Amino acid sequence: MKDDLSIIANVMEKVRDNANFWTATPKREEKFIKTCAQLNISFKRKLVVDCRTRWNSTYLMLQVAIQFKKVFDRLSQRESQYKVLPSAHDWQMANEICQKLEIFYDVTVLFSGTSYSTTNIFFPKVCQIKLALMEWLNSSNSIIHQMAASMV
Repeated sequence: MKDDLSIIANVMEKVRDNANFWTATPKREEKFIKTCAQLNISFKRKLVVDCRTRWNSTYLMLQVAIQFKKVFDRLSQRESQYKVLPSAHDWQMANEICQKLEIFYDVTVLFSGTSYSTTNIFFPKVCQIKLALMEWLNSSNSIIHQMAASMV
């Protein structure tokens, strides 16, 4: 999975740098939280910076960052030092990738639980992943197609 995410490394890097910027200091984090309140966006989950060796943390980073896109846009207008805002295309790609990674995240959580996965749980999930990959091969987005081809 991690190898296949290298196809979208530049988008991941921009989202990662974005999250790093706003979690770097308590003052920046406070400014981020205040902007969330001004925009009436719930701040239930803090920004997540992924661990590069754990692909599922990349999914969590994207999932949280996408929720705060409007906050990042507003902060980019107010903070002169903030130069790492992902472009509209980057956000679109991050959103699409996050949707695709959700199935892998859910299956990973299921398989790494405390109980042992049996075939009746395991096999349908593997089939679900296979069907999703086959669908992604038909994507008009060349990056999604390339990622699916690599995963297959």
